[in-house]
Order: sequence, then C-alpha cells, then structure tokens
Amino acid sequence: MRQVFVPVLAIVLFLLFWEGLVWVNDWPNYKMASPSDLWPAFWRFKWLFLTFGWETLWRTVVGLLIAIVVGVLLGMVMGFSRVLREGLYPLLVGFNAIPKATVVPIVALMFVGQHDLNTV
Repeated sequence: MRQVFVPVLAIVLFLLFWEGLVWVNDWPNYKMASPSDLWPAFWRFKWLFLTFGWETLWRTVVGLLIAIVVGVLLGMVMGFSRVLREGLYPLLVGFNAIPKATVVPIVALMFVGQHDLNTV
C-alpha cells in the first residue's frame, strides 16, 4: 500500500505546487500553463496528438527495426571474423563513450530535409 501511496502523494503535491505557482504569479497560458489548463488543450487538439503521435511511433519502430538488423548483422560479422572484431571493437567502444545527448543533434542536422529519411 505504501509503495503506491507515497508516489501518488508526491505527484499530487507536485501538481498542486505547480497549479499554485501559476496562480500566484498570474502567468498567462503561453508562458506557463497550469495542470488544470492542459487537459482541455489536449482534448481540443486530440487529432493533432493522435496524428503526429502515430507518425512518431511509426518512425521510432522503423528506426528500432533498422538498428536491430544492422546491430545483429554487425555482431555476427564481428563474431565470425577475428580481424574485423579486432578492427571494429575499439571504434565501437569509442563511440559508446560519447554521450548520446551530443550525438543526436549532430546526426539530426546531417539529415535535415522534407522527407521521411531524415527521421528514420
């Protein structure tokens, strides 16, 4: 019971604090929307969220499938060939050491365009 109650209480307190902060400072919605203003906005633009949410999900799944296929093939090649494993393993370890938060914007800028290939 406690494992459920404490997180729920923390979320409720956070939402009340957020609502109070917006109310006390009298911030407009475009600056900082309160939690009570978000659900009507979500409902008003539900088709927009569904449309773009589906596009995002589709692109994420396709990207994941491409990554799985390439990763498995690369792993098999490295597993069967000692020369390729010794050549590629240091590169993979080096790429793994780079923070992903710095790689994503660079890769996104490389593929900017008006087509689906820039996001898959």
